[in-house]
Amino acid sequence: MVAGQGDTGTGRRGEFMKNMPTLIRYRCSNPAHQRSTKTLSDTMTIHEGSWAYCPYNVRVADHLWAVANADAPVMHVRTLSDPPALG
Repeated sequence: MVAGQGDTGTGRRGEFMKNMPTLIRYRCSNPAHQRSTKTLSDTMTIHEGSWAYCPYNVRVADHLWAVANADAPVMHVRTLSDPPALG
């Protein structure tokens, strides 16, 4: 890797990241699922052939899948509205 062409979004690596398809396509918008649990849970799954994220647990029912912002970084999708975990 050439100096100045790493994490700054410039050069070949930056072009690759800019042209990558959306990593997380869906985010659960069910109000009851907006808090994570303090126990271990699965938060990623496949929905309609694309990655989907639910802050609560993908193994429970009643998800309301909404298309995530395709231009947002992965961490933005995760922290969009994740309040602290419930007891």
